[in-house]
Amino acid sequence: MTLADVEKGSPAAEADFQRGIVITHFGGEGIQSLDRPAEQLADMKSGDTVSIVVFISERQRNVTFQQNVPVSLKSR
Repeated sequence: MTLADVEKGSPAAEADFQRGIVITHFGGEGIQSLDRPAEQLADMKSGDTVSIVVFISERQRNVTFQQNVPVSLKSR
């Protein structure tokens, strides 16, 4: 799942997420479709924490660095 937008002031914005970041896992599960993450988000209460894994690809000169990064976000 690729982020289309990040709401200003949101936990994702505070974690420095930007448009285009790829989320590979949400709530401990691989993302096959948007249905399951949407269900998980709908069930979250303020203060709940969700763990996600993002795929980051960064190019510096002739070298591309790629890594999966685990992140925990707290809902507001």
